[in-house]
Amino acid sequence: MDATPSIASVSSAITGSLACLARREASTVLGEMFDARPVRLPRTAARSAIAAAWGLHLLPASPHLFDAVLRLPLMDCTRARTELGWRPEHTAPEVLEEFLLGLKQGAGAPTEPMRGRKVG
Repeated sequence: MDATPSIASVSSAITGSLACLARREASTVLGEMFDARPVRLPRTAARSAIAAAWGLHLLPASPHLFDAVLRLPLMDCTRARTELGWRPEHTAPEVLEEFLLGLKQGAGAPTEPMRGRKVG
């Protein structure tokens, strides 16, 4: 049996990244970050597992957040690159690492909607 951790990749039209991932699937980048292999999973199976974990207070994210993430628009930055010469200051893995570190540390801002809170 393979002991390599796995990252679940929901089977849908989600490719690219949350911000110009240079045509690589987000699951590939996350797999590399966590030294895990991506595993395709039907959307309903993933949502059901998340809902069960949420209901048992094992996961700090509701299944509604999962639904929202699946509806996020993907950016094609080709036009900004070609017409404006724009280049991102940070790579997608750098942004994801900073985001995950912020979650781990409970980072926030001095406003109520942005107040910090440690998770996990």
